[in-house]
Amino acid sequence: MARILYITNGMASTLNSSLELSRRLKDSGNEVVYLSHLDLSAAVEAHGFRFFQLNDHDRLNDEFADMRRNSSFLTRMREGRRLRLESLQSRELEDRIGEIKPDMLVIDIELHFAVLVGLKTGIPMVTPIVWFSIFKRPGLPPMNTELMPPVGAIGMVWNALAWSRLLIPRHLSILAELTPRRLLRRLRPIRFQTNDRADLKAVAREKRVSISRQTSRSDWMRPQTYPNVKVLSYNAIEMEFPHTPHENIHYVGPMVHHSRRDIEVDCDEQEQLSKFLDRAKENGQSVVYCSLGTYWATDRAFLSKVVAVFKRRDELALVIGLGGRLDGEKLSDVSDNVLAMGYAPQLEILKHSAAAICHGGITTINECIENGVPVIVCSTGHVDQPGCAARIEYHKLGVKLDIKAASPGALEQALDKALKDAVIVENVTKMQERFAAYKQTRVAEKLIDELTSG
Repeated sequence: MARILYITNGMASTLNSSLELSRRLKDSGNEVVYLSHLDLSAAVEAHGFRFFQLNDHDRLNDEFADMRRNSSFLTRMREGRRLRLESLQSRELEDRIGEIKPDMLVIDIELHFAVLVGLKTGIPMVTPIVWFSIFKRPGLPPMNTELMPPVGAIGMVWNALAWSRLLIPRHLSILAELTPRRLLRRLRPIRFQTNDRADLKAVAREKRVSISRQTSRSDWMRPQTYPNVKVLSYNAIEMEFPHTPHENIHYVGPMVHHSRRDIEVDCDEQEQLSKFLDRAKENGQSVVYCSLGTYWATDRAFLSKVVAVFKRRDELALVIGLGGRLDGEKLSDVSDNVLAMGYAPQLEILKHSAAAICHGGITTINECIENGVPVIVCSTGHVDQPGCAARIEYHKLGVKLDIKAASPGALEQALDKALKDAVIVENVTKMQERFAAYKQTRVAEKLIDELTSG
């Protein structure tokens, strides 16, 4: 049995995925302990895992915020410098690791401070991601674009230009570090979740980690990747574009956390949902789920177009999850076959759904495919959504639609294709089986066992 320390950033998608992996590791006889700068005790301990919280960085940043409100400029500079040094020299994370004595560190890759400390400890470490490949590879477009795998010379040129547009500004950003505003940022404590390159250079110096040897700025993820550290992608390689993966990335299949608790759903909305789904079943209506997520602001204009489609399609029933971003009463002209929920229990709804409309977040996409639900992806353009939309189209698992140009007519056509296209339905079923195979063959558990025993 191995003792595994999971250090998480606490975001909903990463936390839920981590809890599913941890459940599997626990069932395989391992002990999993959690650590975060956020108070996640209720969510983590409810699933039977010990939890520890880091306090130094938040305490120092709170002290800095209080000091800024009540001090002169010179005092702020002097005290900001002192607090920055204290945040750099904090050994809270190292001490906690020493107390827990883990056999392996599992650290969310965007927690760069923790990853740098992990490199210093020399303890075997993996960095999980919810994305597809974060590395620049031949024939693989960056995930912030909807480009397909390049074909021919023109395709290769477009692919190269896409990478250049992404990476050249990043490499030129060193000039921005010399602006007064950026220089003043060095007179404040470092946040535990910082992704500021100057901060990370300072952390690396303090922890005596070679940032030039251990990191790369020439990959998709910013501000840096860790080419020498093993990466766990919570995705199926069968949904990737064809390419030769980086030697240190391992696709371990989606981590869909079926036992998660959607605590935001109140009793009244849950009762409304149950009655709505029962009525749809009685009426022979196909249920469609629509959600644009909880992280980015919900597009009311787009949702109004979706609602307009269902007003004239009474053989369908629509459940909209607003993610707490919009009051359902602000959606105009909603028909009886539409239910708008402040927070929607997504996994429960997908079990009843024939299709889903989403923004392209990979967590939602994976949950759709795991439930055998074709996807209409209307990307908002954030982070990896365009790349996820392109993969859905490439593998014919649904329909990619431009959210800005999507008319009710285009939405209706996309919906009919997702519901009725035999190729899409068959491909979703096959991918659903591939997802199940990752779980049945214990791909993630075997990899962790191999790494901890090696």
